[in-house]
Amino acid sequence: MLLPPTCGNRLPGNELQCNWATPKKTDCYFCAPIDHSSYFLSRGKPLNDPIRKLSPSQVAFIEELTAIQGSMKRFCISILAGDQGAEDVIQEANRVILEKANEFEPGTNLQAWAFEIVRWQAMAYCKRRQRENKLLFNTELIDSLLERSLQLDARQAEQMGALASCIEKLDDADRSVLRGRYWSEKTLAEFSQEIGRTVDALKRALFKIRKQLRACVRQTLAEQKN
Repeated sequence: MLLPPTCGNRLPGNELQCNWATPKKTDCYFCAPIDHSSYFLSRGKPLNDPIRKLSPSQVAFIEELTAIQGSMKRFCISILAGDQGAEDVIQEANRVILEKANEFEPGTNLQAWAFEIVRWQAMAYCKRRQRENKLLFNTELIDSLLERSLQLDARQAEQMGALASCIEKLDDADRSVLRGRYWSEKTLAEFSQEIGRTVDALKRALFKIRKQLRACVRQTLAEQKN
């Protein structure tokens, strides 16, 4: 998956360079030079004084938020099963995080706080997609993913990222089967009836997809080591 370029601007009044991933500099919610129509960390208000220096706590917040961007994206992609809307969800989540930065209590778990915001943004996205009759998502599954994601170590995070990448590589038919089985509230019998296949045929298809995903994850992790 191609990631957006980084902003590359210097944060106002600091030597710290903004490495926020953003499609365009004018979309950057991470820093606020004169030409940015974005939000400053202070209570989500626009920065009127571009010379203003960030406080040590604001710099620390920025650095920590930058460090967990990969985990946030992997979590979001896992919820959406590789849906292309993940980037939009993450961008909106980052916007909300920066608007609410003053509500975060320093010393508490920033990842847990940020993941909760990603979760709500993902759920809002899922509901919009449901209204369009494009996708069905199980809210309990999202809650379960949130709880598990907060307990991930580095190795597990890599595996989750690899799995999300491999789901993206599936063809549309296999991805549709995977979503219909695991991302909806339908039973196996209900889903098989909906798509006009027998339960046994659907089980065989799911077995084949899981086998393909396992092989892909192993290969992806091996390539990352080299």
